[in-house]
Amino acid sequence: MDSPQYETFAVLLTRQELLDYGQKLSNEISKIAALRAQLSTTQSVVKGSILEHETEVTRLSKLIREGKEEREVELIEQPDYSSREIILERKDNFEEVRRRPMDDEEVQKYFQKNLFTEPVISDESVTVEALGEPLNASDIERGKQLAQDDRTVAEAAGINHTHRMTRTQRGKA
Repeated sequence: MDSPQYETFAVLLTRQELLDYGQKLSNEISKIAALRAQLSTTQSVVKGSILEHETEVTRLSKLIREGKEEREVELIEQPDYSSREIILERKDNFEEVRRRPMDDEEVQKYFQKNLFTEPVISDESVTVEALGEPLNASDIERGKQLAQDDRTVAEAAGINHTHRMTRTQRGKA
């Protein structure tokens, strides 16, 4: 005879087969539950990561669109003795940020410092050097004119500063 033939038919399971299949079913259900929990955790992590990147994209897009960003910039204090104010300027572009009145100590410090140094030429007053030869009236008028010319140029360029003229510069003027 030839080899046996086989066909598939429904066969009743034994008690042991039912128990074995029940255990396999339980294991598969546990694996599915664990994978779903892992998927939920992974989705949360991935969603959080996506949100972080979207936030950064938004921030960078705004910087590019506006062409500027908020940063700390060092300020420089520039005294303006004619108005007795301290001018706070940005160090990066020298733009005036604000002014404040000089306190008595700052005014006193200026006058002590400039008593033996170069003069400051301004519209209101002229301080001459205590050492060396004093300035005559034509020197003072010439200095005032040069200071005014400098201020006019500086204002046209958007610059505001105190003008100092050394004895050498006065000689060249």
